[in-house]
Amino acid sequence: MSSKSRQIVVTSALPYANGPIHIGHMLEYIQTDIWVRFQKLRGHECIYVCADDAHGTPIMLRAQAEGITPQQLIDRIKIEHEQDFAEFLVEFDNYYSTHSDENRYFAELIYSRNKEGGHIRTKVISQAYDPKAEMFLPDRFIKGECPNCGTADQYGDSCESCGSTYAPTDMLEPRSAISGTVPVLRNSEHYFVDLKSLEKPVKQWVESGALQKEVTNNLTRIGHIELPEVTPILGCENIYFYRNKMEFSFSNSRWLTVEEINSKEEIDNRNACGFHISGMWDKILDVHKCHLQEDPSNDIRNFIKDFGIAHDLEFYNPRAQSGLLRTIMLRISSTGEIMVVIQFFKEDKVKREALLNALSEKFPQITSLQ
Repeated sequence: MSSKSRQIVVTSALPYANGPIHIGHMLEYIQTDIWVRFQKLRGHECIYVCADDAHGTPIMLRAQAEGITPQQLIDRIKIEHEQDFAEFLVEFDNYYSTHSDENRYFAELIYSRNKEGGHIRTKVISQAYDPKAEMFLPDRFIKGECPNCGTADQYGDSCESCGSTYAPTDMLEPRSAISGTVPVLRNSEHYFVDLKSLEKPVKQWVESGALQKEVTNNLTRIGHIELPEVTPILGCENIYFYRNKMEFSFSNSRWLTVEEINSKEEIDNRNACGFHISGMWDKILDVHKCHLQEDPSNDIRNFIKDFGIAHDLEFYNPRAQSGLLRTIMLRISSTGEIMVVIQFFKEDKVKREALLNALSEKFPQITSLQ
């Protein structure tokens, strides 16, 4: 038992009230529960609290899909969550919901005091609007094609396929997740906290000694950045072959040269391995000689490309989300070790092993191949 009793409040990430808890969630709660039990055994007053996160777009979407109200959904999900926790013997001292009278009271209190203190400002923002449903659409109420990779049925703020983030206005073929109509832009007034006006009291609080040293260091580093004097960029004498790692993409939609376009001849081979064209997510500039990484980088890349063409290994089709060869990563260390990583979009064991075996035989100096 510890000689000095501590008062400790512990929480975990709040599970979202739009679906069941998966095993990844449960792992965190089990680990936290073990730690809390340990602290109580040591004689500390340790309180474990948590709650369902009951606000947000996905909850509204699921409730509408099930034909029930958001309140009915979050009430049902809370019961399911508590049953799951009980089955895994996770014990909270208090398990609640963000959709509560207490949370409403304190949220309104914080807002009203900041408004009275002059810390709230407004700004007119252009936002997507569903004319059929007659409502403004949060980013996740908009679906369409990713402007970067072309994957369909993505949310209005990020792509689950390529991981890119963007504004809803950048999407291709956008539509409302509520009614399926094409959203239009309308102005609406938004409220913001004027953080600059709170800088002094926040800084005093951070430096008061009330926080852990680690928290203070992070807040000071992240929240109070002092930029040094900007100095001119110094040029480098070595402007070629200075990169030790390069990544190249495959595509069956090669960027055509002006000469090819003007020739009006039918082009049979559109396969390419190289770099994306700026602003053209589905076009790849075919690179024969890259001056950024020393050899055998070029030889290895060109061998993989030529082997793929000769043996009918499909180059990636970004629009159809199909094909075999997707990307190459080449790393050459300062000691001469070579790593080659080829990303295959789908599994084809015969073709994959044929390429890797041929590459290993052609370039025995490759240290790591996968």
